[in-house]
Amino acid sequence: MALFAKIAHLPIQEVIFTRSLFNLIASYIAIRRKELSIWGGFKNLPLLFMRGLAGYLSLSAYFFSLKALPIGEASLIQYMSPAFSGVIAFWIIGESISWKQWICLFFGFIGIGFVSRVLPFGELHIASGQSIYWIACICSSLLSAVAYTFVRKLSLRGENGDVIIFYFPLVSLPLSFLPFILGWQKWVSPDFYQWLLIVGIGITSYAGQVFLTESLKLEKTARAANMLYFGALFGSIWGAVFLKDPITWGFAIGALIIIGSQLLFGKKEVEESRIREKMAPKDI
Repeated sequence: MALFAKIAHLPIQEVIFTRSLFNLIASYIAIRRKELSIWGGFKNLPLLFMRGLAGYLSLSAYFFSLKALPIGEASLIQYMSPAFSGVIAFWIIGESISWKQWICLFFGFIGIGFVSRVLPFGELHIASGQSIYWIACICSSLLSAVAYTFVRKLSLRGENGDVIIFYFPLVSLPLSFLPFILGWQKWVSPDFYQWLLIVGIGITSYAGQVFLTESLKLEKTARAANMLYFGALFGSIWGAVFLKDPITWGFAIGALIIIGSQLLFGKKEVEESRIREKMAPKDI
């Protein structure tokens, strides 16, 4: 999705609007096929709208960062959300957080330092005027973690996954069109090539939402979100192959630190958590 969004060369909110329209139609069809109400449970409405708002803000910040940052670097920072999600899930829904997750978060910020070149191996991004894009990317990661936590909480309340997905584009659609109504952005008519990219964005983003929502039903927020690091790996590959994005020493070291710490400590955390779940007394 990030690759398609970067090479489409369309206004950010226009990409989000068309993406949201595609996802809204797809998720509506999925809900109607199951003969469910598109509105979900009444008690869940505030959480559903907050999930949609967090997702919209995260996506806006991420697409903004892609204007200047290589896909691999932006994806890697955006996918710091698993480390953030454990802390946010503890605060919002009371999921336990271990010392291993704190270590993941610590190493994650060390990795960000290398990737953004605040630490050695390259010229500071701040000096080249890219600090705003890094800030946006980190904010996107935080907001993604908030969105994942809301998805997890809604799943624990028994909300249907398709309904949860439906509210993301439902909220994003009007918000992304607002800048054009107010004259803040000018709508650009896509050509045939750009329409193909828009369709690609819609398909890949909807498929990702479906798989992520289903995984968050089955696993704790931090556990399921850890798998997102593979997205950062693919992002760096797409950027290097299709856009000739350079893979610097700083990026390579930062990626190893972030992905390695998350997978290493995340794996141990999953194993220990499953042992605790097996030993926990069962209700009779």
